[in-house]
Amino acid sequence: MPDRFCFSKRRRALSAGMALLLLLALSFSLVACSQPEPAAAVSILSSNFVGYDFALAITKGCDVQVSLLAGGDIHSFNPTFRDMAALQSADLFLYTGGESDAAIETLLSALPDCPTFRLVDHVPLLQEETVEGMAGGSDAGEGEYDEHVWTSPQNAVKIAAALADAIVAADPDPARQARERENAASLIASLEALDRDFAEFFAGVSDKLLIFGDRFPFRYFAAEYGLSYYAAFPGCSAAVEPGPRTLTFLLDKLKTTGAKAVFHMEGGAHIVADRLAAASGLPSVMLHACHRVTPEEIEAGATYLSLMRENLETLRQYLS
Repeated sequence: MPDRFCFSKRRRALSAGMALLLLLALSFSLVACSQPEPAAAVSILSSNFVGYDFALAITKGCDVQVSLLAGGDIHSFNPTFRDMAALQSADLFLYTGGESDAAIETLLSALPDCPTFRLVDHVPLLQEETVEGMAGGSDAGEGEYDEHVWTSPQNAVKIAAALADAIVAADPDPARQARERENAASLIASLEALDRDFAEFFAGVSDKLLIFGDRFPFRYFAAEYGLSYYAAFPGCSAAVEPGPRTLTFLLDKLKTTGAKAVFHMEGGAHIVADRLAAASGLPSVMLHACHRVTPEEIEAGATYLSLMRENLETLRQYLS
């Protein structure tokens, strides 16, 4: 009797234990089933640095992958097979738009379902111009729009706001959407502060002349702040040698206008600017158009805001 009783007690204890384990397992199963599945990660690709940089800022702290193709130069997009595979799977592709992106437009025509964002669609466009002394016009012919739209901080504000809307629309996760909107508001506030600082500086400058021994990608920047300029080439020209007449014209302007420097953009050997600097005795100085941004600069933390603020300090030194 005692043995049967003890066995019965053990069996009841085991049964109760099994029931408890089953109940706990069922509870965990129900909790697991009731948890919403996390939204899939979002992939964003950009063929230019500014789109890449703004997308990084807008998606900071979110599960969003942002990648840069073509090294950030809108004139050198030459996709590899890996790039094309990434483009096919992207949730959003950012590019400048315009004549320089003809290769991208051709590629996208074969991918009609690829969501895209074109920077030029969100700002008023200005035609590229050939000013006095400049060597030749655009290779694409008369009436081509200048594509360096981001050089105007006011344009950068418009682009950032529109890009935030596009990223939020591409992201299925409400929590990430809220974070992206907060990040976008912070980015836009910083861009507006940049614009105010440039405007305040130029308000105190009487001679707003820039002389470039290079292409001039600052058409929108000049228009925003009322600057005049002379340059060797238009912003989207592929030419590298301006010819004697242009060199003589620019050298004369450097000597007779009170200029303190001859400017050039980033990238390249800036041979023309250096030649003019040597002949005039003035320094050859870079203004960064945020156009050709090297992997080393990106690795070091360069952003649109940091590069444009460096430009502001350069202008304070050579234009005030």
